[in-house]
Amino acid sequence: MSNITRFTGADKSKDPLMNDEAERHLIGALLTRPDLLSAVPDTFDPEHYSYADHAEIHRTLIEIGRPGEPALLQVLQALAINDRDRRAYISALVMQAIGFTPGIVRGCAKLVTELYRRRQVVALSEEIRADAYANAGDGSVYDGVSKARIGLDNLLDSMSGRRSFSLNEAMDLALAKADAACARGGGIAGLSTGFPSIDYQCGGLEDGTLTILAGRPGTGKSALGNQMAVNVAKQGIGVLQIALEMTAAALGRRTLSAYSGVPASAMRDGRHASYVDRLIQCRRELGALPMTIEDGGGMTANMITNSARAAQDKHGLGLIVVDHLHIMASSEADAKQGPTAAMTKISGQMKQMAKEFGCPVLLLAQLNRGVENRDDKRPGMADLRQSGSIEQDADNIAFLYRQELYLKNEPERTAGEGISAFEKRLSDFHGFKAAARGKADLIFDKVREGETGTVKLRFDGETTSFSELGA
Repeated sequence: MSNITRFTGADKSKDPLMNDEAERHLIGALLTRPDLLSAVPDTFDPEHYSYADHAEIHRTLIEIGRPGEPALLQVLQALAINDRDRRAYISALVMQAIGFTPGIVRGCAKLVTELYRRRQVVALSEEIRADAYANAGDGSVYDGVSKARIGLDNLLDSMSGRRSFSLNEAMDLALAKADAACARGGGIAGLSTGFPSIDYQCGGLEDGTLTILAGRPGTGKSALGNQMAVNVAKQGIGVLQIALEMTAAALGRRTLSAYSGVPASAMRDGRHASYVDRLIQCRRELGALPMTIEDGGGMTANMITNSARAAQDKHGLGLIVVDHLHIMASSEADAKQGPTAAMTKISGQMKQMAKEFGCPVLLLAQLNRGVENRDDKRPGMADLRQSGSIEQDADNIAFLYRQELYLKNEPERTAGEGISAFEKRLSDFHGFKAAARGKADLIFDKVREGETGTVKLRFDGETTSFSELGA
């Protein structure tokens, strides 16, 4: 009998609602790199492990914090384990861990939690059944149903991410996040978007938050959202991208163009022969990323939630990107209430999805056409289409604005305007146009835990991609 079998018990490993391998990979990664505790979702609790020993090790790692010596030695000392087999087993956990990235830790933790919840369902159903048989014929069926309902409500609350905390626990969570940000060198609390200036402005994409990225058609919001998705996946973190407007092929072409530098039009028109080597290399570098793309219109919030569960089972889930809010389908009942009420319901569901999966949701959105009819075309909150409660649901709201889109047509000379005045106005126009070429503003109009401000980006029209302005 192996050390692993002796320590954890052989019978449990055969239970389909227990995953010994995922638990061992998670504990092994945390023993090797205790700083990865910050990658474990807030909704995870050590009691979610199926093995008490794993739960004990996890709790000990939390108590130790950031050890000044290898965590393995401190855990063995803290648990006062003298049994040779148990010490060998804990040491083996480190050797058997498959990787030490936030994405792997997050994925294993979410799988362990999912199985724990399924075990809860089974336990609750067995309790309801036993209670029904035990009290048959005594007229207490109402009490039994009420008890069952309370159990189901509690289970649904835990699955939706709702938990009760004392103020001390809430402050401890805040300090743990601060320590994690410090361990990473400071700067951001959430996932990096791959754009340092954006990360600095909003603190990254934090778990359980809803970020709105809005813009008029043609500004490049889909391109920016796609780049953020790929940049997160490049960190080994699972991503689900819902493309309600674009096809998977178009999104794949845009990704290849953005990361290889090959003009998207060259691939679209079949003029890519001279770029084949670059495209193949880019394909090779990005092909193994933990990213799922779903295209096709008519998806409701519930359908997206189901897709998120499938992606979570496939490669873990650290970010959900939805493109875009205003073409998501509503239920028939919600649609009857009008477009604003329907959008209000959907935005609330997107926020709830972020909490349920313990990951950020990046939701793209459309702006009102009215922005085109005023002199100052920089967008703001009032320009969100059917905004409803979007402003309240969202943790961050950013508007993508490219001035050059509004400087395509040269001004015409007006009646009674002198030639010199017109030439001055025309010269100013060309000056504005030159200054705006290849520039984009990402205007953060709401940052729940920070200050609003504008991030300056560079835009490349040939590859439909964004980069840091100073890059």
